[in-house]
Amino acid sequence: MGSRVGVLAKIFANPDVPALDDYYEPFDYDYQHLHSAKQGKHQPVARPRSLITGQRMNKIESGPNWEEILGGEFKKRSQDKNFDNLQKAMYGQFENTFMMYLPRLCEHCLNPACVATCPSGAIYKRGEDGIVLIDQDKCRGWRMCLTGCPYKKNLLQLEERQVREVHLLLPAHRSRPADGLFGDLRGPHPLPRRAAVRRRSHRAGGGGGERQGSVPESARYFPRSA
Repeated sequence: MGSRVGVLAKIFANPDVPALDDYYEPFDYDYQHLHSAKQGKHQPVARPRSLITGQRMNKIESGPNWEEILGGEFKKRSQDKNFDNLQKAMYGQFENTFMMYLPRLCEHCLNPACVATCPSGAIYKRGEDGIVLIDQDKCRGWRMCLTGCPYKKNLLQLEERQVREVHLLLPAHRSRPADGLFGDLRGPHPLPRRAAVRRRSHRAGGGGGERQGSVPESARYFPRSA
C-alpha cells in the first residue's frame, strides 16, 4: 500500500481498485433455449451467456469469487437417461464424476487485511466469535478494503457509496425485535390485530375452535386496537 503519506494522498481515489478481470465475467445460462428447444435426438443444453455483452461464452474464466466445482464418485451414472444416446468413449469420461458447488464467501481471516487497510476503521473483527463486520455508519466508501482483501469479497454499493461484505447471518430478533419479526411499525401496512389470528385452545379436550371467553394468542403480542 506504500507509505502513510502515499496512502493518505490516494484515500479519496484508490488507483488500485480491482477491475472486472480480477473477478470473472458475470454470466447466466440460456434457459430460454433449454426450455423452448424442439424435440430431437439430443438433449438440449443451456449454454452460458455473458451478462455484459449478451453473447454466448465459449469458455468461462474462473476468479477469486468463483464457486468451486468439486468432483467425486458417482456409481449410479448409468441410470441417468440423458446419457442413453451418448457415445461410450465420451460416457467413460463421466462415469465416476459428479459436480457440486462450494461457495467461497468471506473467510473471516485471523489477521484480516481489510481491517488493516481501512482508513476510517469501519471494518473490525468481533472479539467474541471472530466475525469480520463492516460498520456502515463509519464506512466512507474509500475502497481500500477492496484492494487489501486477497479473496475479493468486499463489494462496493454504488448507490450508497459504501462497501458491503458477505458475512455470517446476524439474529434479527435481537437487534430489531419489533419490525424484524412482525414488520415495520411505521410502514403502510398495519400489523394484525387481536381478532386477525385465531388459534385452537390448548386445554385438554379442546374441540373445534377457540373457547368462549379465551384470550387469542395474538393478543399476547399485538396491542389492542383503538
